[in-house]
Amino acid sequence: MCGQTRLQTALPPDPIHAIHVRLRRGDLSMFLHNLTPRIPPVRPVPSVPFRFSPSVGSVFAFCALAATSLGFGACTPTAESGQCNSDADCYQRGQVCTNETHECIDDLVDFDATQSEPEPNFTAKVLPFFRGRICTVAGEFQSGAALPLRMEPCVHPCIRASNGTSHVFHLRECRGGACNGLSVEWFEGDGADCPDDAFARFDPDLCEYPITLAGRHPPFEANGSPIVGRFQLEIPFLTNDDAAQIANFNAATASAACVETCGGMDSQDKCRKGCFMRERAEHYAQDENRVLSFQMTAEAPPPPPNCETAEGADDACPCVDVGF
Repeated sequence: MCGQTRLQTALPPDPIHAIHVRLRRGDLSMFLHNLTPRIPPVRPVPSVPFRFSPSVGSVFAFCALAATSLGFGACTPTAESGQCNSDADCYQRGQVCTNETHECIDDLVDFDATQSEPEPNFTAKVLPFFRGRICTVAGEFQSGAALPLRMEPCVHPCIRASNGTSHVFHLRECRGGACNGLSVEWFEGDGADCPDDAFARFDPDLCEYPITLAGRHPPFEANGSPIVGRFQLEIPFLTNDDAAQIANFNAATASAACVETCGGMDSQDKCRKGCFMRERAEHYAQDENRVLSFQMTAEAPPPPPNCETAEGADDACPCVDVGF
């Protein structure tokens, strides 16, 4: 079993073929990659290109973005307090617009559970990564390198789950030397006689880890040059309902903002799904304890090629607890 350390709070968070798409919005180059086996968002957030890589029992999607100042304004509209007409007008994550005063206020969300009043028995229920382990390099890695990682969600003993129904979608964007990313995981589980806290903060000693998904963020480069700076990776809080919406996402139902953002891209469906995931993640206030921070420097050691298994990877890919 891999060694575990406490997650340090972050300050403020091969290929089969590639298709290069030029999106005429601020000279943004977007790349779509199919890869084989295998935020905190900064507002305004740049547009979202995607890289995808299927692995055994899972589907990974990577988003890599060269340095740009283009805002992801279509998905993140802004408004001053007292001037909102809908939740979409609220600037800060986790805020909603009140009908009475048209002000943006913090939404009241229970971050201690992914579903209230859960059913005791269920089949093929879609669940998100709520708590678990993220295994990757510790703190820094060589600039320009790819970043390997492994995700292991904590699952209650009453739930049966496996890699075969698990998926992870990684998004990443960089502006200069500041890179931010989201890793969104969902999987199906069958439950039998589950207690009320099966989707909540049950005793961590009861955690089982039946799912292990490994992959890597593609090389951190901009226009062929290594990116020197920082990378902050968020494992966002999502509810069971959010996870089900993501798993069953239909591109035809994408928001107008996501349709606009993905205009001009060859892979419309994938782009819109990634945009939708960002919208769901940004619906909630960011939890600093769900953010991992890395430094990317020329002097740092290169990361290992992968973190696929715990055996022999403890030193190269130490694990941190997320969401506990």
